[in-house]
Amino acid sequence: MKDEKLRMPFEVTKIRRRPGQSAGERWRTIVDKETDTVVPVLSCMAALLLVVLYQTLGIVLPVWLLVLLFLAAICWLWFRVLKIRRGVKTWRLGENGEQYVGQTLEKDMRPLGYDVFHDVVIKKGGRTFNLDHVLIGPNGVYLVETKAWRKPEKGSPEIEYTDGRLYKMGQAIRDDTVKEVSSLAKAANKLFFELTGRSYYVKPILVVAGWFCKCGSMRDAQFRLLNEKQVANWVQKDTPQRIPDPKDLELLRIKLEQYES
Repeated sequence: MKDEKLRMPFEVTKIRRRPGQSAGERWRTIVDKETDTVVPVLSCMAALLLVVLYQTLGIVLPVWLLVLLFLAAICWLWFRVLKIRRGVKTWRLGENGEQYVGQTLEKDMRPLGYDVFHDVVIKKGGRTFNLDHVLIGPNGVYLVETKAWRKPEKGSPEIEYTDGRLYKMGQAIRDDTVKEVSSLAKAANKLFFELTGRSYYVKPILVVAGWFCKCGSMRDAQFRLLNEKQVANWVQKDTPQRIPDPKDLELLRIKLEQYES
């Protein structure tokens, strides 16, 4: 898939506008544009500095050394710029993905009696991470971890879990997504116990936005693989391991409303 042209897995225009969105779009646009102009500007500055050193200090450097230094500076700058651009594009896609999935959960889950909490930040041992979405309702507590991966222009965009691994269009995904989902569920359990003094069975759901998720081989998995449109139907039909106490669920709702990382 490396050489294939990729497209967005969903339509960004379908995401409702949010507080601070215009400001966020402005700084992201500035970052993108500035990285396109910083290289020639800094290259010219480096060339001017070399000329000044030559004319004012009488420092005579071999032409080949000047050229080598100049090319090295350009290569380093380009490397930094490209790294910035990749990071911005990756985080922007992730941000849009969470907003898109969050919007879908709000629309589908609230009519079923579920409260939806987004971006619950946890700070532990010098690390900061977040729970993308938490659902609290009649069948218990669910953790939704969102992944936004670009889809190929051609072919069937399928994600499948089998033999303990995720497969994207038949190719194994070599990352820690599976471990990450399990770890987040444990962190959520710990946080909720600290907030309420109650023990909750948190069911993790991995949502891959906009992809077709095959769920036929999930018996050995500690999570459920779904896309955003499948969550409501699956949760509604899910059979809890234990019937949650409505008072405990209400307590967790209140504590999460008050929660600050």
